[in-house]
Amino acid sequence: MIVNKYHLIILCLGCLLMYACQPQDEQAPVATEAENISSLPFDELTLDNTDAFQTPGGNWQIAGGVLSDYQTENSMDIQNGTGTLVNLPTENERKNLFTTLEHGDIELKVEFLVPKGSNSGIYFQGRYEAQILDSWGVEEPQFLDVGGIYQRWDESRPDREKGFEGHAPSINTAKAPGLWQEYHILFRAPRFDDNGNKISNAKFEWIDLNGMRVQENVEVTGPTRAAAYEDEVASAPLMLQGDHGPVAFRNFRYKSFSLTDSLKLGEMEYTVYEHGGNRTPDFDTLDVVKKGVTDLFDPSELSPKDEHYAIWYSAEIEVPTAGDYLFQTQMSNGGELYVDGERIIPNTGEVDYQALGKIIHLSEGTHQLDLSFFQVRWGTNISLWYEGPGIEKRALGVEATETEERERPSPITVEPEAVPEIIGGFVNYGNEKRTHTLSVGHPEKVHYNYDLKRASVLNYWKGPFADATQMWRGRGESQLLVPMNAATEGSAGIPIVRLGSENAFDNHAMTDALTGLNYIINENGRPVFNFNYDGIAIQDEIYPSESGGNLLRNLRYEADETQSNIASRIAQGESIELLSKGLYRVNGQYYIQINDTNGQDVVIHDEGGVSALLVPILNNETRSEVQYQVIW
Repeated sequence: MIVNKYHLIILCLGCLLMYACQPQDEQAPVATEAENISSLPFDELTLDNTDAFQTPGGNWQIAGGVLSDYQTENSMDIQNGTGTLVNLPTENERKNLFTTLEHGDIELKVEFLVPKGSNSGIYFQGRYEAQILDSWGVEEPQFLDVGGIYQRWDESRPDREKGFEGHAPSINTAKAPGLWQEYHILFRAPRFDDNGNKISNAKFEWIDLNGMRVQENVEVTGPTRAAAYEDEVASAPLMLQGDHGPVAFRNFRYKSFSLTDSLKLGEMEYTVYEHGGNRTPDFDTLDVVKKGVTDLFDPSELSPKDEHYAIWYSAEIEVPTAGDYLFQTQMSNGGELYVDGERIIPNTGEVDYQALGKIIHLSEGTHQLDLSFFQVRWGTNISLWYEGPGIEKRALGVEATETEERERPSPITVEPEAVPEIIGGFVNYGNEKRTHTLSVGHPEKVHYNYDLKRASVLNYWKGPFADATQMWRGRGESQLLVPMNAATEGSAGIPIVRLGSENAFDNHAMTDALTGLNYIINENGRPVFNFNYDGIAIQDEIYPSESGGNLLRNLRYEADETQSNIASRIAQGESIELLSKGLYRVNGQYYIQINDTNGQDVVIHDEGGVSALLVPILNNETRSEVQYQVIW
């Protein structure tokens, strides 16, 4: 369902209370201390040198980083150091690059940077290409755009049919050239019988680009165009295309998966008990209601009672390979996971339906698994997942959602038309839920989230505006608004700093001096934010650029008397790099183009591992204004 309005939408949301040893094989399971782990660590390709690759050509080199001006064709300046793989093809040197790693099924994460107008690709098994291209601003992406699965090619077909089976990304999530982007891909290798005959095609299970799903369940019947090989095999190296244009890669992380290994769950017994409703039931004192055998983690199917009950599940699991295993539970109400009598995941219910996980070391062979569950009110859901050596994350046992086809209701989406749309709610920023936020969508299709407690911009995105489904469905408990395209995180800092003060660059500490935050709606239907910081009045206005492709921000500062050592904080992060006059790259993720500083010099301030982009203000004046553009 799409919600379109010609007037301002402000959703007033009520408050929501949220809750929110040695690993030798002969030892008992050993667990990590963290309780919110969702994945086993990835393996990495080391980029200290080129040892992870086969005979690299002269166009490939290791660098400390790269700089690229988004306005300049094929711009690529190399920085000294290690950690970045760079391709700079020439007429004589333009070889493709192959990993020493050979893979079948693989989950791959890798960051890449493509300059303006450049082109490359990642070929799984050297045969099936996930495209890399400067596709910034493309309105209707094709298979040849970044996020696309490139087409196959057959010279024997008629002229207009030689290219076939290309798959365009579902949405364009491309960043501006010269910024770091990320692929996260799950690839399935083709399958073969004992005689070497192919019995199933290669498949891209999914492709995420910059955090958005752009491909899902796409089979590839054979090698795509410009593949290194025309045959198909069960295992082969990755290939990075080097014969087209400049490109850089960093942070290669991967998991290789076996086709056969998995944990085997034996016969699972269960016992249903009477339960009075406390958070930590003592099962030894509870009365038994029912016993039986099941393979289904669905309490509502097992219990004859609708509420106030507890269940204890017990089974043996067969571990095929010794190593580290992740177990993760997600339950409404609460319950705990035990392996070989050791409590691995405690959950007294205060976290509600939050996923909790731990990594333990298991020896090969048989182990005892026990799972408790107690029902206090409302939901009765249990999910149990695991991941292990060569075993991708999957459910253990049968989940209730797997037993029947359930129709997904259409999402509730919001799109601005004639005037901006403004929604108050919760949004995610990094690993944190921000609860006092305003989401602002523009008809020009550039949008942002604003933190009303910190007077800061959380993130920016383009294209479709907002998915408000979680604000309304299932009681709307999460109240989360989700951007409908890849969101680039800003520095989320208050746009002012008093230099030399304690914790000057600690965003959380600085909120104590922030008061009176409010906003008005101007004649264009856009919010203008007003607040005070330590005696300084600040007005913050954010709106689309004239071209419509980026956002402009005007910051106006006013004080009763002149202030010293005050600066406008434009951005803050791990790295800020000057590319050209007035143009800066922040964390490699977005650009800042400073348009007006009232004649003040811009400063990159480094302190305690934090870089901040600053403009001095209110020097011998009572008013200052700073304007800049955010480009991503």
